[in-house]
Amino acid sequence: MRAGSIAAVSAVTEPRDADRLLLLEVRARRGVIPARF
Repeated sequence: MRAGSIAAVSAVTEPRDADRLLLLEVRARRGVIPARF
């Protein structure tokens, strides 16, 4: 988990946008990472 990038994004963008980005990251990691490894 990239806590630093998430904190930076949440600090710059609105809470709603940050939540959307977090959901996209989680979905991408769950779908892509298991497929690659």
